[in-house]
Amino acid sequence: MKTIFILIKKEYLEYIREHKLIILVAVFAILGISNPLIAKMTPWLFEQFLNDVSITIPIPTVIDSWMQFFKNIGQIALIIFTIIFSNCINREINQSTLINLLTKGLKRQSVILSKFIALSSLWTILYVLSIVITWGYNCYYFTGYLANLPIALFALWLFGIFIISLIILGNLLIKNNYGGLLLAGIVMIIGLFLNGFNILSDYNPIVLFANSNNIMTNTTITCTINIIITTILTIGCIICSINIFNHQEV
Repeated sequence: MKTIFILIKKEYLEYIREHKLIILVAVFAILGISNPLIAKMTPWLFEQFLNDVSITIPIPTVIDSWMQFFKNIGQIALIIFTIIFSNCINREINQSTLINLLTKGLKRQSVILSKFIALSSLWTILYVLSIVITWGYNCYYFTGYLANLPIALFALWLFGIFIISLIILGNLLIKNNYGGLLLAGIVMIIGLFLNGFNILSDYNPIVLFANSNNIMTNTTITCTINIIITTILTIGCIICSINIFNHQEV
């Protein structure tokens, strides 16, 4: 366990040294600020650009702000996060930086687990940062309470953890700097395709990402099975990554 903590510390030092941390903090913070502002300014923008058109624009609510949150974090922030860390293992393999550590007795499973824990904790910190900023602005601009909001927020967070497990697995299956991005992209495309079949929706992890708004606004919608399936798939990806890396030449 001590070894894993040392490796996690090394990961965070690399995030800071390579400016990945500051870039992601800026992205998530800016999106957190923009979510309620966009919702608040949308009617005004429509009035400015469609001043000659007779149209009734509904007054923005807290729902609009959180819908913007799920759109921005799911479609912008998570994609940027995936691109930045798409070569998190392949880069070290190509640069031979892991060879010295492995030859000194470092367990290969420690490498995989430290990568996963470091990326998952970073995703969690950034995600919570954006939530807190959006929530703060919402308290100032809007009123209202959404009973299903915590479930929707947890669902998108878990989907991000699932994507991280795919990034790590993709690095080991596809030998280039975009292995993680490719595998995550392929799974996303397949998931979005299968999401069109209602019979599979209860078992599709993509629902946690694509149906965030419905989960938030509809108290009759449950995604318990999706959460369980996604958790199992995430654990499975990490186990597969450890097994592949244990038998892989570095």
